[in-house]
Amino acid sequence: CAGVYSDEISALAGDKCFTIHPRKGVIAILDKNKKHIFNSVAEVINAKSLASKEASSADSKGGGMCYTVEGNFLLGPSATEVTDKEDLETTPQDLDYALGRSKGDAGYGEIIRFFAGVRASDYKEDFIIEASPVTEGFINCAGIQSPGLAAAPAIARMVVGIVKEKIKLTASAAFNPIRKEPVKFRKLSRAEQDDLIKKDPRYGKIICRCETITEGEILEAIAGPIVPTSIDAIKRRTRAGMGRCQGGFCQPRVLEILARELGREWIEINLRENGTNILIKNNRQSRKEAANEND
Repeated sequence: CAGVYSDEISALAGDKCFTIHPRKGVIAILDKNKKHIFNSVAEVINAKSLASKEASSADSKGGGMCYTVEGNFLLGPSATEVTDKEDLETTPQDLDYALGRSKGDAGYGEIIRFFAGVRASDYKEDFIIEASPVTEGFINCAGIQSPGLAAAPAIARMVVGIVKEKIKLTASAAFNPIRKEPVKFRKLSRAEQDDLIKKDPRYGKIICRCETITEGEILEAIAGPIVPTSIDAIKRRTRAGMGRCQGGFCQPRVLEILARELGREWIEINLRENGTNILIKNNRQSRKEAANEND
């Protein structure tokens, strides 16, 4: 979980066998109405392949474009060497690089969101998955770039294999690898939606209009084993706030639901981590408070 700091954490354990040099990437996400930029999946693949070849010759791990699983068009990422591991600044140059992948068919007006992240690049430009040659009992999983997410299950199996060489492991008979898939109201047929609403009317109340996310889905997320307590946590679990308006319509409603279900005041709800409160104080008296003062 150390990411770009994996070399420093490894060094704390006495292993200084690799060094991370941060490489920033910026991604632009377009509205779903820009699907026509590429006429077919084949064209997307060909364009992505071309961009990757162009980027790998100069920048490494940059370029590319694809559709997200929800149908948004994603451009980028760029690939810029930086000195600061926490440099998340989005520059015009990075955005222009990403938009340049679309053959000029997309501009700043089509972007609904952009992100900057820093890759944990090792100078060998490869994954480091091995028992430390220096420190007994320490395993490095570092330098994980693309396709690190897709490779995560295989990386986990490799680590288990490394541990098995040192320790006898016994599989837990109680372990259940199956997680119930949450309801995705927008993916259901009209008949299935009607049946669900009859069972629980809260699925008939749309909170996020852009992505058709219901109150029932948000409540299901809050009732999960790891309770989401921020606006962004709800967004990641349900997609509420990921649409064209980026929470302009649904954010107050999500905030209200979180406060109600968690037993908190509105001003206690954060956007992300602690200290990112959306509201800092009440700016109006309630009718009840005003009536008490008048009495």
